[in-house]
Amino acid sequence: MSAALPASFDPEFIVVCQSAWMNADGFGITYNWDGERFNNRNDAIKHGWKLRGSDDFNIAILYGDDLIWWGWMDQRIEEAEEDAAEIAEALNLTFDPRWYRLEYSKVTGKPLGATP
Repeated sequence: MSAALPASFDPEFIVVCQSAWMNADGFGITYNWDGERFNNRNDAIKHGWKLRGSDDFNIAILYGDDLIWWGWMDQRIEEAEEDAAEIAEALNLTFDPRWYRLEYSKVTGKPLGATP
């Protein structure tokens, strides 16, 4: 039996900044966020612009400490679940693929349709 999102589901939006790195041992991407949480996407986007001075940042939706959506502005980026789990881990967040598979409102961040 899978867990369902609670009826009072209240998502939060965060800004994630990525940095590519490379050295003699290889290359990769570092994911960072400043711990700021926002009740709406627009406030998160404004914060991202303030942090980066450009649109070079990602927006994620959290439920508690679970990463449930990953994208740029209001466009979802279809990361494989394994990659999304790695991003969550890099941000010291958790990941539940049942919630990650849901579709969410671009405006409110709340799930559309039935819960898992």
